[in-house]
Amino acid sequence: MTMIDGLNQMSTAARVEKFHEIHGNSISYDGHYLFEDGASREINPMGAMIDAPADPHTKAKRVELYWRIKLERATDQFHRLRAEIKRGINYAERYGDPPPPQAMFDDLTALQHKVIRLKKNHAKAATAVEQNKPKWLIERAQRLEDNRKAAAEASSQLDRIEI
Repeated sequence: MTMIDGLNQMSTAARVEKFHEIHGNSISYDGHYLFEDGASREINPMGAMIDAPADPHTKAKRVELYWRIKLERATDQFHRLRAEIKRGINYAERYGDPPPPQAMFDDLTALQHKVIRLKKNHAKAATAVEQNKPKWLIERAQRLEDNRKAAAEASSQLDRIEI
């Protein structure tokens, strides 16, 4: 019996729990859970459960998306808290109220460290995407760049031909 057959014998809740156990950390995004290893599943427990792709480039892109979303969310959270603290400080300066509590600054520092860690993880994932690009994709990108250069040269040539 394969792992999939074993999952099919389980209740929906047990199958979802096992899938999460196998694939680890996840985030919700666009109606799906995205997993750190590149797997995904629909939020609907009866929906599709998709293992990480076998293709290294596709898998790397999914992992990069996971880290990019985590980084974006943490960065937004950092900026929202920082703005809230700044408003509290402005209010305190203007009206003589107490400044924001130290706990808010501690939370902001923790978020700062989290964002720094996520930036590193995202950079590593983005590097993996580049390193796993298939040859045809690299060649296509080179052809597009060559075409852009040729178009710029043609435009320059056209500009020199006037009456």
